[in-house]
Amino acid sequence: SGVSVFRFLAQIRLAHKFLVLGLIALLMVALPATIAVRDEFSAWEAARTEAARVETERAWLEAVLQGLAEGVVVCTRQHRILLYNRAAVELLGAQDRLGLGRSLGDLVALAPLRHSLDRLEARHAAEPEAPMELSAPFVCSALDRMRMFHGRMALLTDPQGTATGYLVTLVDMSGELALLARGDGVRRALTRDLR
Repeated sequence: SGVSVFRFLAQIRLAHKFLVLGLIALLMVALPATIAVRDEFSAWEAARTEAARVETERAWLEAVLQGLAEGVVVCTRQHRILLYNRAAVELLGAQDRLGLGRSLGDLVALAPLRHSLDRLEARHAAEPEAPMELSAPFVCSALDRMRMFHGRMALLTDPQGTATGYLVTLVDMSGELALLARGDGVRRALTRDLR
């Protein structure tokens, strides 16, 4: 039936999102952890080598982010945007309000994001050493309330385990909701005619 197909597609999308989110989170955590200067190099040569490596990793991370169909936004704990991809610009439809250092609250309702961040931070604080996935799903709307997004938030931590921000993946689910609403309307009309 139509609803089970939607559930199946949602499960496939969710599995894909977990994979994408895990890859991005791994990249975001691994990037700063891999920057170390070896003792056998001179300071100048080590700095030059590291700068080239960081630039390569940055370019690789940017290429991965730009290739994703999901909107990806990395923010501070105060919801200030640190990084985003092209899909986020297209999805949020607000190129003039989406920018580095700007608030994600200028684009989407922040209450669901605050709630997810609070939950993830509480889970992390309760068991900071536990090897758990620090991510949670949420649903939010654009500020214009014309679009609904399904999202997944992952908590980002520094090497000491302190929460430093979060990564969000967003998918527009407005079309699916409209389709479900139309299906509900048809079902209501059919059952009304059967009475």
